[in-house]
Amino acid sequence: MRNRKSLLLVLTLSFFFVSCEETTENKTEETKTENPTAEVSSDGPITANVNGNLFSGFDMVSSIQKLETELFTSLTFLATSMDGEALTMSILNYSGVGKYMLGSEAVTVENSTPNIAVFVRSNSEDPANSESWSAIKGEVVITEEKNGKMKGTFNFITKNGNKGGDVLTVTDGKFDLKVK
Repeated sequence: MRNRKSLLLVLTLSFFFVSCEETTENKTEETKTENPTAEVSSDGPITANVNGNLFSGFDMVSSIQKLETELFTSLTFLATSMDGEALTMSILNYSGVGKYMLGSEAVTVENSTPNIAVFVRSNSEDPANSESWSAIKGEVVITEEKNGKMKGTFNFITKNGNKGGDVLTVTDGKFDLKVK
């Protein structure tokens, strides 16, 4: 079972990084200026405050993938913004409406594979040098699942392993996404 979970994690991350290669050329410095009082708009199907900047997933490329097997059910959230940023979260043992811990907080004796969240900021001039931050702790709360859609909230703290451990805080996250 551990090998299946590891395989699912690898496949999820592979799918995420392949989907993140689409970038936006017209990124301005103004959109990246930190604003700790930025309010999160509900215009996108998935939104969050990332260190004071609004992340709003583009409707056409934001969704939840649900994989059901005999052994477990998993969810993978995928969202890309018009600014070339991306957000993904994976819940590896989904069991319905409720709270799911992310990062090391999700690791228990029974569940040795953590639920993950990754935030990516693409580099339109050199996509190979895009930056990513992985959740070290946080939560996803599924509040509703019906009619092929899922609603909920999320918050997490991330760390960038490549830049001396830069930290991003993702707060006020919410989603209302189609389940595929």
